[in-house]
Amino acid sequence: MSMKCKPLSTYLMAFPTGACSPCAPMPLMKEGEAFGLGDAEKALFDSVSQEHINVVGTEVLYWTQNQKKSIVDPLYNEPVKRAFEGPYRLKGFFTYPDKSPSAGMEGYSSSFDASLFLSRTEVERVGMLAPPGESDIVRVWNAPYWNEQFAVDGFAIPDAGLYFSVIDAKEDGVVFDTTHFIGFQCALRRTTQQTPERKLVTSI
Repeated sequence: MSMKCKPLSTYLMAFPTGACSPCAPMPLMKEGEAFGLGDAEKALFDSVSQEHINVVGTEVLYWTQNQKKSIVDPLYNEPVKRAFEGPYRLKGFFTYPDKSPSAGMEGYSSSFDASLFLSRTEVERVGMLAPPGESDIVRVWNAPYWNEQFAVDGFAIPDAGLYFSVIDAKEDGVVFDTTHFIGFQCALRRTTQQTPERKLVTSI
């Protein structure tokens, strides 16, 4: 070992080689130092999560349910009157709905399942009062064809639109098991018997 070589006894190495500092791999972190993301790393992951959505994403209208303003049945703890905030205009990654028809004693009905990814930065940009959650309402594909195809009870109602209820929403894209996540993954469902847009009509 030359006089210029400095031992790495104070560093943790990814692959300890026992070599001196000029010959050894770059140190990952100091001994006892906890792993964390800096502001630059967080900004990088956030930008990557939204960049492709800005190019090929789907514009949606989003209503969040205001739990405090909604009237809840004291006995059954179920909403009697729902209060919504919005609509918020966002851009997300929407998957084509999968139709599941069914027929029974009650007649014919169909359900449509889809999913929607919203980046956390997009939710923050529009200033949503609450993060995406169950019972929220989403409208996509505001175009004449879809507005007629997915009208209430098969009848074309002006501006009926393609609405979905959020049946599950959770944080998605947690970075390296840290507290930083990049977005929300929402499971959506539309049924022809109880269409989601009716909640908006009967809301407070």
